[in-house]
Amino acid sequence: MNRITTRFAMVEACEKAIQKLERSDYIKILMTMKRFEEEWKKSVSDADIASGFDLQNLEHRKGAYRVAEIRAGRNWRIGMMIFNDVSRIYWLHIWRKTAPRNRQDYDIVKDRAHRIWNQGD
Repeated sequence: MNRITTRFAMVEACEKAIQKLERSDYIKILMTMKRFEEEWKKSVSDADIASGFDLQNLEHRKGAYRVAEIRAGRNWRIGMMIFNDVSRIYWLHIWRKTAPRNRQDYDIVKDRAHRIWNQGD
């Protein structure tokens, strides 16, 4: 499948978390998501994505999906689920980066991805 046809969606918990942010962070997160979606749709592979997003894979489920994060400014990260056939990407979670590895936030992202996959969506 071609990346230009990828459909993006946001889980409700992520949407609510974004809505609670201060205006400047709210705008930063949404603009980063929009720019990433545009970059994604014109890319052929992850190597084509601008390095400023710092796309990092957190987990890969063979034959199913992968969980990844991107950077939104210096202090924010956005977690997502990317279906292996690139038909869909779900925005799952946002968090303020506080440590080299934010295990609790990674666990939230992975759990939400597992739930989406198990629901068959």
